[in-house]
Order: sequence, then structure tokens, then C-alpha cells
Amino acid sequence: MTAIITIADKFRNIFQRFSRFGTWFLENQRRNLIAIFSLFILIAFSTTVMVNITPRPSNLPSTELNTPVSFGTLNKTASLTKSVFNKNNGVLELHYTISGSAVSDQDLVDISKIKFTAMTDHGGSQVTGRVVPTSNNTVVVQFKNLSHNFNAVTLTAHDKSINTATVEAPSSIVADSSSAKKTNANSNTASGKFIINRDKVSKSNTLTFASQKELEVSESDAKISAQQTLISKNMNAVVEYQKAIWCTNRTQSKQ
Repeated sequence: MTAIITIADKFRNIFQRFSRFGTWFLENQRRNLIAIFSLFILIAFSTTVMVNITPRPSNLPSTELNTPVSFGTLNKTASLTKSVFNKNNGVLELHYTISGSAVSDQDLVDISKIKFTAMTDHGGSQVTGRVVPTSNNTVVVQFKNLSHNFNAVTLTAHDKSINTATVEAPSSIVADSSSAKKTNANSNTASGKFIINRDKVSKSNTLTFASQKELEVSESDAKISAQQTLISKNMNAVVEYQKAIWCTNRTQSKQ
């Protein structure tokens, strides 16, 4: 019985507190409504600020490094070999190797015939870019003032060279119309697209908007280093081969 009375007292106290709160809320209705409305405005504003300031994971699939992507009608390929971003100054560097046919570092490609177009996702309104040839088969695409919260950069390679094998002389108006449609279809499918995801690029706090000369020197140094590494590996292979021959001859002479 005592327990039932205690529970009833608790419910009575709760009801009395709720009644007092209702009376207080009605007496100060205008002030309370303004406070509630202000709270909703503050929450909405804070959410908007957080969405725009806090970096969000990019959901776009990024093109893998050193993956040849075909473009044009002359069997050219482009490979993204390096991507570096400095969030402090908004500089993004994308290094590409262009191949005329088979993948080779020595291919001679007319870089002046290669065109790149770019589109940024949340890149900001001040972003600018340029394409810098650094050797006979490499280019660097530079961006500056890119937002540190950019989602992705989509870069498309186009070949302005004309494939004479695809040039046809139409014999009639109907054929001319058909040829024009075919050309438009080829131009739409003959571009190589690269997606550079913010979460996949390398980060550097020292990267600057380098000049063409600086980029050319850097590319030359990288190629020299790669050749030296290749030479070193080949020399080690020759040494191991000579050891194997020596061991074989020694075994045969004992027999």
C-alpha cells in the first residue's frame, strides 16, 4: 500500500511540475517562441557552415596512376604518373606521359596537337589552370587557387591530329549527312577522361606554381634517375648471370 502511495505522489509531483511549466510557457509565450525560432535558425546556419567548411570524402572513382587511357583516333594513350596538391596555396600538379602507340618513354609525340579540358567539382571560383609541355612526351597540368575542399578534378585529353585514314569523300548529300554524324560520334568517343579524386592525390606543403623551366628540369632529373635505376638493375642482373655461368662451368669441370 505504501508503495502505491509513493508512486501516486511521484506522478502528482510530475503533473504539478508540468502544469507549472505550461503556465510559465504561456505567460512568456512570445519570448519562448522567439528563443525556439532562434535555436532552429542557429542549427540551420551551423549545419550549412559545417557542410561548406568540413571536407567531405569524395565519392568519385579516381583514375589509377600509370594506367594508360586511350584518346584520339591515332592510338595515342595518356598516363597519369603523378598528382600532388598543396592545400595551403591551392596548387595542384598533374603529370602525364603521352604515348603515340605502344607504351614507351621514348615515343615522339607532337605535344602541340594534344589538348586538355578540365572541370572541377567544388573547386572554387578563382581556380585557373594551364598545360606545360616538359619533354617530347610529357606534360604537366597545373592548377592554382583550387579550393582545399575540392571534391574532384575531371581532366579530358583530346587529340587535334587528323587521322587521314578516316577521311571520306561523300558521294551524295545523304552520305555527307551520315559522314558528319559519324565524325561527331568519333569525336565524342575519342577523348580520354581522367578523374583526380581529392582523397587520392599526394599532399605537399612545399609545392608551388612552378615555371615551365623548373618543370622541365624536374622532368629531366626524374628521367635521368629512372635510367640510372634501370642501368643499375641491368648491371646486377649481368653480375648474377655471370655468377650462374661460373657455377655451371665449375660443376661441369669437376665432373
